Amino acid sequence: FFYPPFTMPQRGVGTMKLKTLRRPGVRDLSSMFDKAGAVSTEHLTWADEAGLESLLDLLDHEHPKIRAMAEEFTANLKKEKHDINVVKGGFSPLSDMLKYKNLEAQKCALWTIGTLAGNNEATHENIIAEIGWHTIIRRTKSDIADIQRIACNIIANLSLNDNMHGHIMNDGGIEALKTLAQRDDLQLQRACCNAFANLCTNRDNIHGVIKDGGLETIIEFAKSDDEELKTAALHTLANLADDPELRRLIVEKGGLDPVISNLESSQVVVLRGASAAVANLAEEHLNHPEMLQRGTIEKLVVLARRCKNDEVQYRVACALNALAGNQDLRGELKDRGAPDGLKALVRSRDPETKAVAIEALAKLGIHAKSKAEKERLEREKAEQEARERAEREAREAE
Repeated sequence: FFYPPFTMPQRGVGTMKLKTLRRPGVRDLSSMFDKAGAVSTEHLTWADEAGLESLLDLLDHEHPKIRAMAEEFTANLKKEKHDINVVKGGFSPLSDMLKYKNLEAQKCALWTIGTLAGNNEATHENIIAEIGWHTIIRRTKSDIADIQRIACNIIANLSLNDNMHGHIMNDGGIEALKTLAQRDDLQLQRACCNAFANLCTNRDNIHGVIKDGGLETIIEFAKSDDEELKTAALHTLANLADDPELRRLIVEKGGLDPVISNLESSQVVVLRGASAAVANLAEEHLNHPEMLQRGTIEKLVVLARRCKNDEVQYRVACALNALAGNQDLRGELKDRGAPDGLKALVRSRDPETKAVAIEALAKLGIHAKSKAEKERLEREKAEQEARERAEREAREAE
């Protein structure tokens, strides 16, 4: 029986993009509704919806000029459909605030910019035009660690937007990220690796990210005990492994071990990164011996049976399908229980997952019937039995 060649359904390049949001340990902005008399309740509500908690300190600042600039900026917010944006020229008060020597005001202004950048890509063009790309880059070189961290968060959130990649890759951004990633500072490492993941959704950026030790840094981050950093690194590796030319290099540099070990994670966001990475790495047949040695098939089968997340199930099906494409492994796959895992995936609610699992089973010489097909066959069988019974009863009546 001939099975047509299978093309993996497209769900975007690599895997998901990652945001770096929210200033930690802040109060509820709604407490400002009675204090900021110069700002309308509507604008305060929009600030609250956007999670701009850093405005709380600015609106309640002891310096009258800083309070006035915070009120002016808050009044510049606008709501477009479900997103909070800023009117053209509206970032000017924050730009002015960054020129003040007051450190806390600078930090709050930067956090506000970073949060808006993470919430809504429509703010990015005005951030660059009104705050200034070089203003952000200069903050990554600050002697003050908090300023560096917030500036790095801004770049990470700008990296969500493909139109911002040119600034990052060609105007000092990637160098700043790779330098800061080497610091023994978890907050910096998280933001830098989120940016790496986002940048690597575009193959034109990959060489700049991984050269000069960048790939080795990402692999080390994937071994971290910190869930957020590890997640960012796994998604970066998944995006990198979407490039066929890098699949073998990642394994040769030691990237397979953290990917495989994280297939046992209890966190879905980690599983999404690890399963996407293993699915892409499995497309390279030269990686298959090492994958088998590390128990990849068994781990994928367990995930197929137990994890109900649609995205993870899809990636697991793709990984098993890629392995089944290697004729030399088909007996091994059967011996290690791959058909059982694939049969569980055939019952998935997601049609793409179901299609990939059926294709993988076909490669193993197993014909999988869908639930609908089984029901149809059972119905036809019941109808046939009913007709035969009626005919038999009719003959007996004669």
